[in-house]
Amino acid sequence: MELKEKIAKLILDKFRERNGLPNHFIMARIYNHTVIPVLNPQERNLFKDVANALIDEGYIHYETGKSGQEGFRLTEKGYERIYA
Repeated sequence: MELKEKIAKLILDKFRERNGLPNHFIMARIYNHTVIPVLNPQERNLFKDVANALIDEGYIHYETGKSGQEGFRLTEKGYERIYA
């Protein structure tokens, strides 16, 4: 599996683990505590680029939640990719 695709899968898997539906919101700190620590330095450097690519491709949105926490919101397209 290509490195960027592996990271994209890790990002989207957090939504799957939580049975995410479209518009489901996950705080960015979840990734800081659970995903990023298990990545090697090369993967850590790619994390932001991969997250931005998922945003650009319409799978997730980056936003600030009601409590002021930053995070990702799953789109319908992202939902379809996860559960297809």
